[in-house]
Amino acid sequence: TPCVVLPVELLSITANCSENNAVRVEWSTASETNNDYFTVERSIDGNNFETIGTVDGAGNSSAIRNYSFTDQLSTLQLSNLSTVYYRLKQTDFNGKFEYFKPVAAEVCSNFTVFPNPAGNELGIQFFSETEDEIILEVYDVIGKLVIGKTLSVTKGNNLITLDISSASGGVYLLKVKTSKSVWDNHQKFIKLNNKGKG
Repeated sequence: TPCVVLPVELLSITANCSENNAVRVEWSTASETNNDYFTVERSIDGNNFETIGTVDGAGNSSAIRNYSFTDQLSTLQLSNLSTVYYRLKQTDFNGKFEYFKPVAAEVCSNFTVFPNPAGNELGIQFFSETEDEIILEVYDVIGKLVIGKTLSVTKGNNLITLDISSASGGVYLLKVKTSKSVWDNHQKFIKLNNKGKG
């Protein structure tokens, strides 16, 4: 049987969350033959993929080459998502193509909280695509709403300070969502006991 030469020898492919709601897809090849370009595809369910971008190939190469593509997810796409899947398609100059095995990426939270554990104030940093109103909700471990607040935010990076002095020490869940409920994300944090407070 004749030896079949694959157009691209793929060494690795990874997908990891980056800042500002983005996922960075990175891959490397050991060799390329007649490789025109790569197509990066995304899937929410792991079965149905859509094209989100292309990256030029090296044509012919026998050296290790590294590639990357950044997928800027919208807040709408992040709604209720915890995992996104990515697949690489390679196309030759003659139009022939092949698919590589998909990889999964855990979606980053839309926001970060600090410090954690927190004292009387909790800092919340996040990125917003538009000017909007957001709703901050703090729940205790049994699901009771302890603190609720609505704030206006600006387009871009936002830093908010939330007064949590009324909450007793323990583990809490902070939910952040827009007024339109476009995205809904949450993070756990620990509230320290307030000394000198009843």
